[in-house]
Amino acid sequence: MMKKVILISLFLCLARMGYGQLANLHIGDTVPPTKLTGFYNDSAKELNTDSLRGKMVIFSFWSTYCSSCISAMPKLQSLQQQFKDSLVVVLVTQQPRSIVDAFWKYNHITKKITLPNLVGDIVLAKHFAHLGVPYEVWIDVNGVVKGLTTAQYVNEKNIRAVLRNEKVDWPVSQIKPKLKDGYLFNIAPRQQSLGSASYYTVLSPSITGLKLNHGFSFLTDTIKGVNHFRAINFAILDFYRFAMAEEPIFNSSRNRFVLNVGDSSRYFYQKDKVYREQWIRQNAFCYESTYPIALNKTEFRTSIRAELDRVFKLKSAVVEKEMFCWVITKSGHARDIGKAKNGTVYKSIGELLLALNYRIENPPVLDETNQKNSISIVLKGNTTDFNQLNKDLAGYGFQLEKAWRNIKVLTIDEIK
Repeated sequence: MMKKVILISLFLCLARMGYGQLANLHIGDTVPPTKLTGFYNDSAKELNTDSLRGKMVIFSFWSTYCSSCISAMPKLQSLQQQFKDSLVVVLVTQQPRSIVDAFWKYNHITKKITLPNLVGDIVLAKHFAHLGVPYEVWIDVNGVVKGLTTAQYVNEKNIRAVLRNEKVDWPVSQIKPKLKDGYLFNIAPRQQSLGSASYYTVLSPSITGLKLNHGFSFLTDTIKGVNHFRAINFAILDFYRFAMAEEPIFNSSRNRFVLNVGDSSRYFYQKDKVYREQWIRQNAFCYESTYPIALNKTEFRTSIRAELDRVFKLKSAVVEKEMFCWVITKSGHARDIGKAKNGTVYKSIGELLLALNYRIENPPVLDETNQKNSISIVLKGNTTDFNQLNKDLAGYGFQLEKAWRNIKVLTIDEIK
């Protein structure tokens, strides 16, 4: 029995060593012959990358927790049907079959999807290292990596361009090494040395290709007596939301900003006009600062807001203002109608409110239900359709009304 255990352990170690040696592929690299097994559905038992030569391939990485991945699947399936003789779309997830199975059968979108679905993937994730999903890998008819993009780039126009071997205007998404010691910049242009500590602030245009493409972090160095903060590829309003995080209504809402500016496209992304990554390259910034430990986070956030006003020539102020709103009220006795098979589940009115207020397209959404008990709500439509929201809420004894309310907003004015 002991010999069997040793042999199995050795086999597992060798297998892991083999996977660890898989090369990370970049744009321009040729995909090596690779056997793919572990497909969830019957559309494919196994695939060999060599057998796909002559057709364009899109590996679409996804996960059960990624709602945008799921909502993109019908479009992927439609494109597969449209280009059935020249395109192969393969869904790829690192999640195990057990998790996928529990999700796939009951989700109203996935149960209609027939695309090859590779589950428990190890190989492709090694070849195409990425941080989040959806993540799309484009392979041309010769097996050469042509693009590494978000799902937004997967459309008829770009597919035709790759099939014709034409140049496509998309970002060259190469992942660079991790930040050295967590710092973005090696040299601080504005620096004041006090003892062994250095305090500085740096603001730069967006930086593409970092291991972390978006986000912020706080680090504390007790030896040097400094806090280190960095924000990567933040839009201007992202910075203001961060600076106002001590007031939860601004941190959790994206529709409480009143802008008096000449060009709103600098502040709001409009998906029907430009790719998101292109907009970020043009309008996002990176920020890094070290500051004394004695300065608490509230004071630091206040200083950031003042710095934003100064650098971008803006004037921000929190004011009470009468605003057009959507208001959730009770239309009758609130009731839990049980688990719904289709739609997005929100476990409370508060969770629903977060989702509605995250959408810039919506006016501020207020809760006037005075609902004390937790109740799960399922939305079948999108979170910007007023009439559909009302239909969904009616089943739970709630309604959505249009009204004017005096609420807190952050006004941002350009200084001329």
